[in-house]
Amino acid sequence: DCDVAGMGVGEAVRAHRLILGLASPAFAAMFDSPMAEGRDSGLARIDLSDLFSTESVKVAVRYCYTGVVNDGSPSSDVLAPPLRPTNPGVELVCESLRAADYLQLQHLKETLEVLLVSWDAVSLTNCCALLQVAQRAECTQLQGAVITFMREMHDVVSLQPEYAAMDGSLRDAIADLTWTPPTSAA
Repeated sequence: DCDVAGMGVGEAVRAHRLILGLASPAFAAMFDSPMAEGRDSGLARIDLSDLFSTESVKVAVRYCYTGVVNDGSPSSDVLAPPLRPTNPGVELVCESLRAADYLQLQHLKETLEVLLVSWDAVSLTNCCALLQVAQRAECTQLQGAVITFMREMHDVVSLQPEYAAMDGSLRDAIADLTWTPPTSAA
């Protein structure tokens, strides 16, 4: 029987402490602590509703169990929503990327980053948001793809209100043709 319920916005996602704790250092710390999640021998509740949607929690939990994301193929199950190269799909991947970063699921972060880059999902409407997600989650490959797009489209991108609202160092990095994304410590 499941002994933990992860709460996103909406419904609960039921799982097993052992599986989540083995896959995620963040979950392991929650279960091995004086926090309520660690003390309760019954059904522990982890409330992530102020951080993530239920769909992104499902993506993370499914990954803890299977090591794969639901790509929508016929062989995929329905435990988590399918990730597709649509605007809602890109938004879900970005939110799942933030969840993976928060839960210290490094391989899921890398998988989602590669997925976004392979979709060629960067557009005028999402480039500023994608750059911020990539930078916060330390996704250098995605960061490089977004900055390349923004440099190529700089005349149009620089007119976007989101671009003007970005941190000055980010705008400088985009304008600096000698900038290269930092290498990740593997």
